[in-house]
Amino acid sequence: MALHGSRMKALCFVSAFCILAGAACQSTAQGRPTQGHTPQWPTTQVPTLTATATPPPSSTPTLTTTPKPSNTPFDTATPQATGTPLAPFYATPFAYQDKQGKLVDYAYSAVSDIQARPNGSILSLSGFAAFELVDRGIYRETIKLMDKPLSLYWLRVRHCFGEEEREVRLILTGLWGINVPFNEAGADGSAYISFAELKASGVFDPKAMHSPWQSGLAKRAPIYRTISLTELESILEKLPQKSLILAESPLLLPPDSWHQVKLNMDTVSSQAARFHWLFRVNDFKIVEGQSESADLWADVLLKGSELPKNMESPINFAADNLVVVRP
Repeated sequence: MALHGSRMKALCFVSAFCILAGAACQSTAQGRPTQGHTPQWPTTQVPTLTATATPPPSSTPTLTTTPKPSNTPFDTATPQATGTPLAPFYATPFAYQDKQGKLVDYAYSAVSDIQARPNGSILSLSGFAAFELVDRGIYRETIKLMDKPLSLYWLRVRHCFGEEEREVRLILTGLWGINVPFNEAGADGSAYISFAELKASGVFDPKAMHSPWQSGLAKRAPIYRTISLTELESILEKLPQKSLILAESPLLLPPDSWHQVKLNMDTVSSQAARFHWLFRVNDFKIVEGQSESADLWADVLLKGSELPKNMESPINFAADNLVVVRP
């Protein structure tokens, strides 16, 4: 009986142990096993964020003496100078002739390309005009053109109309935006101009200078090279007093080209700058015809006409290409 009781106790102990073990096994098997995340770096090393300084975009500084317009939403027609005014240029005239033996001075103008209709009227006209630099600065102002702001870049020059010498705004190019420095221009080429340098030992031939310009960018060399306004600014700084500026611009364009010209003006800022003064555009952005300024310069080139008495400033001329003559 004692042995039987001991066996019973042992069996009860084993049964209890199995029940507990089974419960433990059953508890472990419940649910889905989960996978622990392995650290991506040793736990003893904590990654740190190192700040890296980003250099500011480089740009060529503009002359502090160059007059700049005010910061109004759209600048007035006359820029307001800030800082020290630029010193006058005091250009010295020198003897220089064109191919026809005509004196090239500050009253000089010549036809470079002309096309006539069968009835003899002018279909298209381009020409050169000579100018005296007033100073060495490149000026900037913002105008509103076709509901968009356009930063306009130009030189202060003078031209003699008959016996009267008047200041002219010689337009170089333009960039979309308000008061945009030309050294911050994008890569679309709008801040570049075609530029030529000639020696006074030769003669000036307007038609010969027009031909490479008309043939396209790739064929303009070696007469013309493409330079930025920043490079032009450097050239103006070193320009000798005995020097002459000539610029060529289209003045009268065939009416069937007006629509395409306006499309170009809508998208290309340099075209907008150089052509806007040639046309009358109504409130519906439709070209109604060419401007009085275009007719004025056409008369100057063809007839040597003087300025009308009621001609208001500013008088514009555009430099589709710019020529500097050095002695």
